Amino acid sequence: MTRLTILAALTASALFAQAGVAQQNDVDPAAAGGINVQNTALAALGSLVAGPYDVETAPFDNRCLGVTEMGGFLWVTGGGHSTIGWSFMIHQYDMNGNFIADHPQVTNATSWGGRDMSSVKTGASSWTLYAGSDNAELSEYSWDGVTLTHVALHSIAALSGTVRALCQRPSDGHFFSKSFTSSHYEFTIAAGVLVTSSNAALSAYGYGWDDASQSIWSTTSGPSVQEVDAACVNRAGGFGVTWGTAQGGADVYVDSRNPGFCSMVILGQGSPDSIEVYDLAVVCGGPPVYTVTKTGTCPGLVTLTSANGTPSRPSAVLYGNAGSFTKPSGACAGLTLGISQPTLAVMLNNDAQGAASVSFNTSPAFCGKTVQFVDVLSCTASNAVIL
Repeated sequence: MTRLTILAALTASALFAQAGVAQQNDVDPAAAGGINVQNTALAALGSLVAGPYDVETAPFDNRCLGVTEMGGFLWVTGGGHSTIGWSFMIHQYDMNGNFIADHPQVTNATSWGGRDMSSVKTGASSWTLYAGSDNAELSEYSWDGVTLTHVALHSIAALSGTVRALCQRPSDGHFFSKSFTSSHYEFTIAAGVLVTSSNAALSAYGYGWDDASQSIWSTTSGPSVQEVDAACVNRAGGFGVTWGTAQGGADVYVDSRNPGFCSMVILGQGSPDSIEVYDLAVVCGGPPVYTVTKTGTCPGLVTLTSANGTPSRPSAVLYGNAGSFTKPSGACAGLTLGISQPTLAVMLNNDAQGAASVSFNTSPAFCGKTVQFVDVLSCTASNAVIL
């Protein structure tokens, strides 16, 4: 189907929907934010990869809000159809928008229920799914490839209002959230809000984390999309979307229909609620990222393991209080760490695969300290972990 035919079909669908039951959308009362124009060129930022897929008709739900990709499926939060009352579900679809199953939401059940979602793979065939909701709450689910099971309902300390737009940074597990034009929060489940930022021009409903660019791609007014950094400062990327009368949830992932580049799935609240997939024109894959993971808890036995360093070359393990330090001169001059006054703990030798590991018993005095590895040959710093 050509783009012209798609747009004609969408127009006809919208006109037809006006004669039926009134659509119910969770829209921004301020309707603020910049509006970007869609790039209709193929294989370019904002070009359409797939969709639109109607996610409203099959589950009979005209209150669809958030979307994420998880395990090769698309997942949509929905509050139920306005003609039969609230029925909080997470709808599961295949990658071509075909409805598969409904999974009950566990929510505080006020207002619209679950909004945007984020997921992380935890094993060969297991995932954790998070859904934001009202009253600064985050619902956690586990999925084993068959069953979606509720794990916990978390209250996020110092976060005000609704966890609406939501994404997670893989390197440290930090979440980012924003509700329309209100504050942008960086938080963890355990510690609550870590950083609060402001960007009143961004009316966010959906967030997707782009690990290649270290960016957040947000749905906003228009509806359209705006790229921001982790502090919610606008970056260069942005485009308009072809479907929906109001912005909904979003996710960034790798889609086989857009090989080599990151894709963004977006939910458009409209008649009907639908999802589309767009090209971000950001190369996905690329060189492996130098990372460190932590197992164990402080105080007690803690193991730190690095990956993707220079094979058979040294790495340095440094620690200290969280902050910032830039090496002024000598080897690796200009390298910046997330540690205010770094102290060398130990030197390690990477193995043939570029990995290194160290285990040690931590005393209470070290709990809360920040640790980073530095690959000495490439002068690359890993992500920061907290003891």
